[in-house]
Amino acid sequence: MRTVVSTIGLLVMSSGALLACPICGLASAADNQASYVSMSVMLSVLPLGMMGGFAYWLYRKNRNG
Repeated sequence: MRTVVSTIGLLVMSSGALLACPICGLASAADNQASYVSMSVMLSVLPLGMMGGFAYWLYRKNRNG
């Protein structure tokens, strides 16, 4: 029971850290939309780029023998 009370107390006291979120703390909805779209693009392109880089590395490794 003591652990539960301590955990709840820590969560309540740390709620101010949520205000540091760069997307949630922006002033207008247009800013939020642009942030969400740009982060969605980045999260889609990054894994594809990593897979492409790995495929290119395998191609180069096998081509050179």
